[in-house]
Amino acid sequence: MNAVLTTPPAALMPNTKGLTRDEETHTYYWQGRVVPGITRLMEPIHSYDSVPDWILERKADLGRQVHYACELWDLNDLIEESLDPSIVPYLAAYKEFRKQHTGRIHAIEPLLYHSGMGYAGQPDRDMELDTPNDVVEIKTTSQLWNAVGVQLAAQEHLLKSCDPARRPGGKRFALQLKADGKFTLKEYKAPSDWPTFVSLLTTANWIARFGGK
Repeated sequence: MNAVLTTPPAALMPNTKGLTRDEETHTYYWQGRVVPGITRLMEPIHSYDSVPDWILERKADLGRQVHYACELWDLNDLIEESLDPSIVPYLAAYKEFRKQHTGRIHAIEPLLYHSGMGYAGQPDRDMELDTPNDVVEIKTTSQLWNAVGVQLAAQEHLLKSCDPARRPGGKRFALQLKADGKFTLKEYKAPSDWPTFVSLLTTANWIARFGGK
């Protein structure tokens, strides 16, 4: 991305002490020990193995750039004139979303660890949408898959574990930003989403301990 970054991006919620993330390998460490992240735990139910590597990398890079542009815009720290033209319509879609939904943002991609369950992640937005504490996942994909609900359930419980004062009853949304400058906001409500994530985490922990044999 060609944007001039005037300051490093910063979460609005303090990071969990003892948690770090290797940006190159996307690996989380809790007090120096590798811990599973939400995205990798989701792989058994939502994989891109059938997508050619060059397409996958291009789409992943687009997603990273759009996320970064939206974060800097929320923080009033983005020089829009220097954005790559391919990012502009996605940012326009995000601006329209924020124009229609003006609730306060509590946190932007906070780096969090669930000490009770032993997994880490970075919810895109913790914000006031329909309730005082809704979690929003930003997507630039062409479709919103059912597995996103599982991802959001993991993020919701992660936020709850790190904020005991968090109000109950929050909702889960995917925000799909599109290349035509429009957006779709979809709520996920399936009760099975959280148990599904727990089963993925349990399976991953079993394989890590016994080697999958």
